[in-house]
Amino acid sequence: MVAQSWGDNGSGIALANFWSWPNPTDAIMSTEPIDISVDARVRFDWSHLYSATYPLDSLSVDVKVLPGGTWTSIWGKGGSDLESNDGAGNTTPGSMVTETILLDPATYTGQDVQVRFVATSGYGPDLFVDNLIIEPVPACIDPSGLTASNITTTSADLAWTENGTATSWEVEYDSTGFVQGTGNSVVTGTNPHALTGLSANYSYDFYVRAICGVGDSSAWAGPYSFATYGDCSSSGVYDYGNNEDSTNAIGFVANTPGDYITLTFTGGIN
Repeated sequence: MVAQSWGDNGSGIALANFWSWPNPTDAIMSTEPIDISVDARVRFDWSHLYSATYPLDSLSVDVKVLPGGTWTSIWGKGGSDLESNDGAGNTTPGSMVTETILLDPATYTGQDVQVRFVATSGYGPDLFVDNLIIEPVPACIDPSGLTASNITTTSADLAWTENGTATSWEVEYDSTGFVQGTGNSVVTGTNPHALTGLSANYSYDFYVRAICGVGDSSAWAGPYSFATYGDCSSSGVYDYGNNEDSTNAIGFVANTPGDYITLTFTGGIN
């Protein structure tokens, strides 16, 4: 396996240039020693487009206690899980997804540590990492692991991982790329939250934060992007690039079971 180096995408974002590297290839990016004097967490942003044609890309975040500890993985994704669902392309980042990992106090509090990112290329799309922060754990911890499932033409179930003890959350959603604070907001006591009244064949982002008490809410987590299916009143166009597959397809659902939907495929070179 040939070792490679992380680079800069030109905008200050760390780049693992999978799209150009031979397969398989590792690249390691490590921090300087960090003093963990109080209970802490690791936060960072990442972006990657999963390709079923090249499914072996992976990313691991490891921590080592200094001076003589061994590297331990505290977070990792690979294959179809390494999909940020944020609009990333083969060589460009999307809006970035924020990950939060709580460091085990019994292992890391009171220690000096290093953190490293290990990117393994399966010759898939480029991988991007930004905004690494090691910070004290807040009193009200933000959610993580946002997802959308059971998507229809007008609804979706939004879910997340609650990392504290909150039983109430605020969800903000609107069209993909909306400026947070300008979207639609709903407070819910259920996770997953059934979101209804959406438009068919439409792309959405959503954010969520925990409500721990009056005047005590976590930082926002997100965005997570999803798209509703089209129906018989919808139309859409998608231009497929080289090596793209059915994971990029647009979904359509008939308004009435038994109705026909017409799909037109055009091949050629622009």
